[in-house]
Amino acid sequence: MSDRTIGRAVARHKERVSLVLSCVIAYPVPITERNTESTSTLRLPQRQYWLHGDVVILFSCLEELRAVNDAGRNEPWRIGRAAYFYQLRTPQSRDFLAFHWHPETSGPVQFLHLHASSDTAPLSHKTHVPTGFVSLGAVVRLLIAEFGVPPLRDDWQTLVSDEGYA
Repeated sequence: MSDRTIGRAVARHKERVSLVLSCVIAYPVPITERNTESTSTLRLPQRQYWLHGDVVILFSCLEELRAVNDAGRNEPWRIGRAAYFYQLRTPQSRDFLAFHWHPETSGPVQFLHLHASSDTAPLSHKTHVPTGFVSLGAVVRLLIAEFGVPPLRDDWQTLVSDEGYA
């Protein structure tokens, strides 16, 4: 979705992120912003949020987003992702799922990937399993639908859908 000004695009995206997170987190999550003349980078703090569902899960997320100017368009500003880290841990501090994308790092793994840990599968937390793009909405849907985290909003399905938040 595009907007006429960078401020409007950023404000709209911050609102969408806050709504998605409010499906499982009961209090506002601060989103920091760093602006230049042509870009705006938004960051969700990489904190751990305790979620109680079928099991206790520590959820952390970090997204780096950039406002991009599509010159010549009627509404030139749109928000695009620059990187993401979504992690699900046990209270014993063991990651069991981590979705990562960090294309601007200097390391060899710049593709979209998943880290999965299992006592029964031949995976280590260092294995990089390729994935497609994973949105914050998809992770929140996973928490609710698969791990039994109770939704805090009646409209959660709309908010986490790819149309509501991609």
